[in-house]
Amino acid sequence: VNYVGLSLYSILLYIDGNAKDIKNIGELSKTLGYSSCYLSHVFKSRMGMTLQQYLCQKKIEESISLIETKQTITSVSQLLGFSSPQSFSKAFKRVKGVCPQQYFSKEMIEKRYEEYRNEMIAIGVEVD
Repeated sequence: VNYVGLSLYSILLYIDGNAKDIKNIGELSKTLGYSSCYLSHVFKSRMGMTLQQYLCQKKIEESISLIETKQTITSVSQLLGFSSPQSFSKAFKRVKGVCPQQYFSKEMIEKRYEEYRNEMIAIGVEVD
């Protein structure tokens, strides 16, 4: 049995289902029963990114869903455990390449829709 693979799988499952509730890597490692050094090492060696980067990415994905339901950036940043709306915006920009306000602008939404539409056409999905 590949225990490293199993532990990585359990880490991913836990983060994917609980990202908004995870405050930090220390808390995560304690919850999963691993040392933070072991957890970070295994994750980085197998995933090619740090555990912190992955957790941040998942929190930003969660934030997009929340903002789409008309929640404010301030409330979303608090809900996801960021220290301030500014730290949330910095993390968002690091992950998505633009700040939240730009990401949700009409122009960016139209651009993402066009990219999605082109991807669907490229794989043979009929689009209106």
